[in-house]
Amino acid sequence: MPSRLEAIIGVLDEIVIVVILIVAILWGLTAIGLLSLSSAIIVGTVAGLVLAFFAYVILRPQLRKPLLGPEASIGKKGRALTELSPEGTVLIDGEYWSAVSLEPVSEGEEVGVVAVKGLKLTVKGLKQEDHTL
Repeated sequence: MPSRLEAIIGVLDEIVIVVILIVAILWGLTAIGLLSLSSAIIVGTVAGLVLAFFAYVILRPQLRKPLLGPEASIGKKGRALTELSPEGTVLIDGEYWSAVSLEPVSEGEEVGVVAVKGLKLTVKGLKQEDHTL
C-alpha cells in the first residue's frame, strides 16, 4: 500500500503535467494568432484555479490524521493487562492489542502508544507525574 506522501506526490505530478499541457496549448494558440495574449493569460489563470481547487479536494483526505485502523492508535493511552517485559497485552479504547515495550511495564500501569507495526503496538509506560508521549 503506498504511503500518504507517495499519494500526494503522485497527484501533484499529474497536476504539473496538466499545467504544462495547458501552457503549451495556450502558447501555441497565441503563437499562431488564434488567441490574444490577454485571453491566454485569463484562460490560463482560470484553468490554474480550477486545478488548484481539484488538487485541494483530492489531497485534503491524505493530509488528515487517520481516523480508523492501527495508525489512529498512535498517541492514545491505555492500560497494560499483562506485564510487558518486553511483550504482553494492553487495552486501548476497549480493544485488546499485542504490545511490546522497550522498558519493563507492570500490569495495570498506564501506557501510551508510540508506534504501530502490523498488528503489534509499541508502547511506553506513563509515570503518574508524566503523561506525555
